[in-house]
Amino acid sequence: RIHRSSINDNKINNNIVIDNKQQQQQNVESYYSDWVAYAKATTSNTNLFTFFNSTWKVPPPPTSKGPFGLSSVYLFNGLEDGAGHAGNASLILQPVLSYGKSGCILNPIDWGKWNIVSYLVSGSGRAHCGKRIEVEEGDEIVGTMINKGNNNWEVDAIRVKTNEKSSYISQLPVDKTIDAAYITLEGMIIYGCNAFPNGSTTFFNKQLKSNNN
Repeated sequence: RIHRSSINDNKINNNIVIDNKQQQQQNVESYYSDWVAYAKATTSNTNLFTFFNSTWKVPPPPTSKGPFGLSSVYLFNGLEDGAGHAGNASLILQPVLSYGKSGCILNPIDWGKWNIVSYLVSGSGRAHCGKRIEVEEGDEIVGTMINKGNNNWEVDAIRVKTNEKSSYISQLPVDKTIDAAYITLEGMIIYGCNAFPNGSTTFFNKQLKSNNN
């Protein structure tokens, strides 16, 4: 698995690194940055995934953004190479619903809102982004990834109510094998459960297709 944002969440000897400046913080509890929960499907390299679609609703927002306002959460369906083994993927395609900072949402004004963005993120953490679309609690989101031929991928995140769409298109090298699919809750710089959505959401209308449909 690879992280989907370029947040600097290093912590060394109780020094928290924020925007490349160290601020000494005594007695700060450890935080968590990783996938929190996920479901996974994999396929063989002779029958690769070509399409993934899911619908979900925007849950109530977190009640805390952490002591420095940097706690962030991400809900998405996504496709990777790497055969579903942690650390093997060189990229992820993902339409993301996020609350907080990300590699594509850098303005602090937007961190206290739910947003959708379509991403391609490399294994090094570099994020390539579609446009940001602000959404609200209760909005229905559709996330779609489709191989339009010859590993030319389109990632779409759609706000159903307004039909606004964030898209990112990428021509992947022919040797990139999309063989792992995920539905994921990810957290970055999470100090406690109040940094997670204050409610639940369900992914439904899921469609996952491979070369042989």
